[in-house]
Amino acid sequence: MSFRLNRILCLGKHNQNPEMQHGLQCYINLGRAYNNSGRPMNAKRLMTCLIALSLLISSCGPGQRLGSTSTPVSTNTPVPSGTFTNLPLNPPLTVAPTESQPDVLVGISTYADPTFIKSLATSLEEKGYKIIYNGDFQNAEQQNNQIDHLVSEGVRILIVQPLDSNLAASAVDKAAAVGVKVIALDRLIKTSHIAAYLSFENVEIGRQQSQGILKTLDIDHWDVAAKGPVRLVELGGAENDNNSYMFREGQNAVLMPYVNNGLLKIIANPWVENWDPANAVSIMENLLASRNNRIDAVVASNDDTALGALQALNEHHKQIPISGQDATAPGCNSLVEGQLTLTILKDPAKLIALTVDVVDKLARGKENSNLHEMSLVDLTGDSTLAGDVSVAFLPFQLVTKDNVYDLVVKTGFQSYDDVYKNVPENQRPLRP
Repeated sequence: MSFRLNRILCLGKHNQNPEMQHGLQCYINLGRAYNNSGRPMNAKRLMTCLIALSLLISSCGPGQRLGSTSTPVSTNTPVPSGTFTNLPLNPPLTVAPTESQPDVLVGISTYADPTFIKSLATSLEEKGYKIIYNGDFQNAEQQNNQIDHLVSEGVRILIVQPLDSNLAASAVDKAAAVGVKVIALDRLIKTSHIAAYLSFENVEIGRQQSQGILKTLDIDHWDVAAKGPVRLVELGGAENDNNSYMFREGQNAVLMPYVNNGLLKIIANPWVENWDPANAVSIMENLLASRNNRIDAVVASNDDTALGALQALNEHHKQIPISGQDATAPGCNSLVEGQLTLTILKDPAKLIALTVDVVDKLARGKENSNLHEMSLVDLTGDSTLAGDVSVAFLPFQLVTKDNVYDLVVKTGFQSYDDVYKNVPENQRPLRP
């Protein structure tokens, strides 16, 4: 897949110097590093592009490192987080100049991986949209500053994947006040002023995680008299990510009936800061020590936290059912090695297609049958939040050791070599 962000703009200035232009062209060429046969470009050409890319990065202003998701924001003077009282309302989106060339500037503020960002941006450009992107932030305050800056650059539609579902609301409210249509991507932004919230069926994901673990335990035949109730740990995600609460809602919907009838006891339900596997290791080590290793199962909300918990469990020579999510390469490798019990496959291509469709309909003032209304109370469980938002939730697939080859490997979602890493050749399936 080629990557042609021909109209990516450096924030705050449109640099036309030769080094900038050469660097941008080589950055674009990096997206063509794989030809139609899947072979990488030769090392000499790749090195030339990387050198030129460094020129591009150095010629951009603060917070402009293209494709970066983890580099700190520049130490130059930050963009002020104002109220936009001196800005005119951004042009309305009800009419586009032509059907083929919408002439709409779309801003993207996300920490997603570069492959996802490139695919999303390229898909929007193919529709005629101009793109301005920034993922150069490490905390919610920096992201809010960048959202402010994107609005000041004249974006008419803004796609935001928030680091913090609560704190992003203030910047989004200001953007909406000057006519910018904001799409919350993957994670909810807790304000009714967003134009749409696009994600996966997060509550149902939580249900499937719990159901998979209880099925593995054969909970309906669990011998309470001999073993006592199942001792289960719920390992949540980051507290500032509303998805964590949606997963927990679904998990508890399945678990609580078994708690109420005495078959199961939730002995701990901590949140894992930043979804960090190192934090999950520490949490699980403390629980194993305090419980004398008496833990029967873990409902972990994603692969990173599950693999962290597994590290602690393996150090204690304890193998128990444990769930994950995201169908990461390490997670799928853990599945085939018989460690992780299940994971969840969420197809990013479907999220990109949905996002592009929503952007296009917002730009043209058209109704979108993919969206339906939900209250913020129902989405968050917070009775203090008022208003409704338009939402669309995509389906997912439950992945186990039995179907990982078909769902993950044969489809190319993860590579054969990554999934079957360290698995003996005679125990691997044939390459697809």
